[in-house]
Amino acid sequence: MQLSTCPKLRFRKRLKPKRLRRKTSFSGRQQSFITALTNRGFVAKDSGERVQSAANILLEGLKERDVTVDSVDYAAQNYPKATVEADIRYAARQVSQTTKAAEVYLEIADTDQNMREELQSLEKALLAAREASTVFSQSIDAENSELLYLDSELDGLTRITDRFGERVRLQAAAELAARRADEKS
Repeated sequence: MQLSTCPKLRFRKRLKPKRLRRKTSFSGRQQSFITALTNRGFVAKDSGERVQSAANILLEGLKERDVTVDSVDYAAQNYPKATVEADIRYAARQVSQTTKAAEVYLEIADTDQNMREELQSLEKALLAAREASTVFSQSIDAENSELLYLDSELDGLTRITDRFGERVRLQAAAELAARRADEKS
């Protein structure tokens, strides 16, 4: 059998160049993540206040207040512990998948590619995940192993969000330096 006629080898040859040439957007993963948490009732539907306060929460941390909207009161449902733990595992899987997808995207993205949109989507996903974690902590013991695992996954999502933010800040600094150099010449 010749190498060029082997279907597996032809597939591999075609897959890599198309994947690398294709412009990808990472925003879809975060949107599906937020939708998954919202559809399950862990997070309130997109509230204008929540989106506007995302930067403040990232800078100042989550303030002690009720972060849920009246329409989503997961803690008041008094679900059995096993159900809450299953929901926490589901949320942790979603956070983990989003983190891994963000890491891969950050590695394959061109260094000059603008990532502001992806950063904003990651910030929204992080905010939704933190909100879900807060809702879960109201429903179950804070020392629960599933909740601790979710919090560790949230730390990973926070780190990758910070790396995206660092890339965006470096890009902004380079753009500013280029503009200043153009103004001087």
